[in-house]
Amino acid sequence: MKNDPQLRRCLIQVLTHAFENNNSVAMVTGRGTMAKRRRTRLMHYALWRCRHFGKVLSGDQHKAVALVLFPDHVHFSFFGLFRDLWLIIGVIGIFKLCKVLHKENLLARLRPAGKLYYLWFIGVSPPDQRMGYGSKLLQELCVDAAALGRVICLETSVTENLPWYRAHGFELYHTLNAGGHPLYFLRQVEPFAVA
Repeated sequence: MKNDPQLRRCLIQVLTHAFENNNSVAMVTGRGTMAKRRRTRLMHYALWRCRHFGKVLSGDQHKAVALVLFPDHVHFSFFGLFRDLWLIIGVIGIFKLCKVLHKENLLARLRPAGKLYYLWFIGVSPPDQRMGYGSKLLQELCVDAAALGRVICLETSVTENLPWYRAHGFELYHTLNAGGHPLYFLRQVEPFAVA
């Protein structure tokens, strides 16, 4: 992804709207009058992190956006520490920090071993949903992961998304109660063949 501020704003806007009613995101950002601003900041942070330690992909005139992290590429930097502090202060808040860190540590332990293609966020803006944009992008991600020799894994708190992921070759390998809502762990079991 090019360092284009206008494109960056567009991608963040799509993800901010796509995750408006997501329980896992709301656990981090909260609900109420400041939730949208915090959700936008969360997506800004996730976009930055994936640009440096993974991939940012979008399709169909940026109507679908995916943020992919390669956990084995993440490394310490002072600028990264600054961004982490910005996330804590501007999104999570001091009072929720222990809860969020505990959840992130648990999620990391439950992910499969090996070279992962961690699908952190994939979203389509609500007016463009159910038109095939997300499916097309997910298929592209599957091909890309196979070409890189990585296994796609993800978590979702949206029960309605499970059949969609299964239709794309994913299996449920763990379920967890995460703050009053279920969290489903999925991994790709039918990798796409790379021509």
